[in-house]
Amino acid sequence: ITLQAEHKQKAILDCGNAYNGSQTGCMGYIYLGNPGPSYWVFQDLVFTRTYDIALLMNSPTPGHDITVKGCRFEQIGQRVTSQTTGMDGIYANQGHYNLTFDGNVFDNIGRLPGSTYMANDHALYLHSSNSTVKNNVFYGPISGWGVQTAIGFSGIIANNTFAFTRTTNSGDVMLWDVASGNISVQNNIFY
Repeated sequence: ITLQAEHKQKAILDCGNAYNGSQTGCMGYIYLGNPGPSYWVFQDLVFTRTYDIALLMNSPTPGHDITVKGCRFEQIGQRVTSQTTGMDGIYANQGHYNLTFDGNVFDNIGRLPGSTYMANDHALYLHSSNSTVKNNVFYGPISGWGVQTAIGFSGIIANNTFAFTRTTNSGDVMLWDVASGNISVQNNIFY
């Protein structure tokens, strides 16, 4: 199944949150729920002003063979908060596999200065195995990391550009608690 803009990045999924401390629009835009979704392509869309996570893959049964290509994720979770869970462009839980993120742009992801737990917000937060993160642009600010991997992740992070992305800790890619698979990080630009 393909959900694609007729004209690149002219289909704008806008939750309309005003970030005045309370939720005024939608929590997030797409939730791939149970049973685990498979064989989806999201292409050339813009996800903007979501209160929490723009594209959430958190089903208890694994989804697989999902591609996000040529999309733009911007102004995600832009508010002051002490919420402990992350506000991400895309989140994929453990068990999901064969995910591809290709040619996307991530900008202004995560909570605003004055918040606590700012390092919990990422452009991509992935537990998924056999995942490909390639040809993406991550630029600032992003509260946490451009790419945050966690237990269950395996795959390749290649040919991406990271610029002006961090507002809290150092670095652009976090390989965290990764004991279950091979990871290759190659040919990325860090500015």
